Amino acid sequence: MSQNEILNFLDEERKKSEKWFTTNEVKEVLRKRGRSENSLKSVPNNLFKLASFNLIQFRGVGLWKHYKLFRGNKQD
Repeated sequence: MSQNEILNFLDEERKKSEKWFTTNEVKEVLRKRGRSENSLKSVPNNLFKLASFNLIQFRGVGLWKHYKLFRGNKQD
């Protein structure tokens, strides 16, 4: 799974709505698009790399049950 595919998916979804996605939701959508289980293993790492370079937005939610949410950057 390449970072470009993840970035393209999140950018497409951002144009449609303001929805945030969990790692598992991103994996599930990409699985439905025909990606293999082997290539999906790198999705969490790729999401964090994209967020660290400010190519996508991320935020943490919850104190006791903490998880991260991701979405594409706003395109003007």
